[in-house]
Amino acid sequence: MKRRILVGFSLIFTQIYAGQVGAQTTLESLQPFRIEETSGSVSLTNLNSRVNAWYLLRIRNGNGQVLKAINLENSRAPKVHLKLSPGSRGIDFVQGSATLDSCPTFLDEVQSSKASAYPYAPICEGRLFVRNRANGYQPNIEKGSQFLREHLGQWGESIINGAKATIFEDRYTETATVSKDNSAQKGVETAALKRALLNQQSEGQLLSNHKLGIALERGYSSLATMVGEWYPVSGRNGVYVSLIVPGMISSNVLNSHQNRVRALQERELD
Repeated sequence: MKRRILVGFSLIFTQIYAGQVGAQTTLESLQPFRIEETSGSVSLTNLNSRVNAWYLLRIRNGNGQVLKAINLENSRAPKVHLKLSPGSRGIDFVQGSATLDSCPTFLDEVQSSKASAYPYAPICEGRLFVRNRANGYQPNIEKGSQFLREHLGQWGESIINGAKATIFEDRYTETATVSKDNSAQKGVETAALKRALLNQQSEGQLLSNHKLGIALERGYSSLATMVGEWYPVSGRNGVYVSLIVPGMISSNVLNSHQNRVRALQERELD
């Protein structure tokens, strides 16, 4: 029998508060170990000379106006740092006071189409990377939804909701096999983690083939977990996972608080 399942997690959350920086403060000005050098119309800023990983290259016109600002990452940091080759269009890779090697075509490569083709574009035979702004991956279905929202407003949102309820209904639902197996290993139960309240028919049911994709601690199998039991996640202290089918929940729970919670629909129970 194939069932839809719900996945529950027990996590310990920590809130982190960050201070706010004034609107006129730039990230560059906050770097106390930055070093800047200039050669002709080109300037190179090592944003942290103790790390030697991140650089900002600026190319200016004759009036000093910045035409391009390019982010660079040094693949051989922190031991090797960068210096502009004096009087040329290249860049030197320096360790201590010794120049290890150079990239004489640096300025040509950093402004080429190859340097803007990827979020991390290799140049100078992979010794440097140009870091380009990227908006992240967006599948076609999300692009279409964004287009409808931006250009059709509430009408677009109505179209999206209609597609969710018809075309894409249950398209991405994970299913599991349910079987009776009293020999399956039970999970853990503490004062904070109580096993789920199930109806009588669902006690001792085993869920398998559910593609959980989460490794459990040694001695437990993520491919064979009992309904409503909590299992410790491998390598994550204080994190537990539990699987349940909505229709297996005790009727006392499902029928409670009817004045505040609507009953599950038939298609939601399985």
